[in-house]
Amino acid sequence: MRSARPKELYQVIEIDHISKTFSGTRGLDDVSIRIEPGEMVALIGSSGSGKSTLIRHICGLSAADRDRGSIRVNGHIVQEKGVISSRIRSIRSQIGVIFQQFNLVDRMSVFGNVCLGALHRTPLWRSLTGLYSREVCELAQKSLARVGILDKAAERTSNLSGGQQQRVAMPSCRRPVCSWLTSPSLPSTPPRPRRSCRSCATSTKKTVLPCSSPCIRLTTP
Repeated sequence: MRSARPKELYQVIEIDHISKTFSGTRGLDDVSIRIEPGEMVALIGSSGSGKSTLIRHICGLSAADRDRGSIRVNGHIVQEKGVISSRIRSIRSQIGVIFQQFNLVDRMSVFGNVCLGALHRTPLWRSLTGLYSREVCELAQKSLARVGILDKAAERTSNLSGGQQQRVAMPSCRRPVCSWLTSPSLPSTPPRPRRSCRSCATSTKKTVLPCSSPCIRLTTP
């Protein structure tokens, strides 16, 4: 299910003939997708239909079958014929993944968790002391305000409800090319998830891919 396409001439995500076999069972079967900047694309399917598997392949966490196929994100080859790029660490720094388990640091503040997305471009001394740059702090505040929990910035993450924790996982100082969210339509997510996703897309120039299980959020550079 797609929104109206923008006028940009390139794709943020290019998937060509990707397949994945698990013990003789096809998890992905010759999948090809083109996603352009600014699009809102929903991946909808029942449990076990391969949505999460596809997401893991897009961010290079899983390798596809080696017979053929390639995945590019923002022009960078993530994997080709089942071989993950040697530059995957650099490419992943532009990709944010939010699993169903939000993988937050419970003992850290909400603000600190959001700032962790900037570690790949933060000097070691700043990451160890938690003294992030003004740019990162301002970006964290804007991100929390966008999902409606700026007032929780100083609160310990473990004290939040499940829905609030998911909203902590959504914003990121990473400025990714791609971000993956999980189950955006469940009751634990922010109110009006479709509106939240579209607001995220328009305010941050991100392409959003909600799914009935996972959701992908893509950002143009």
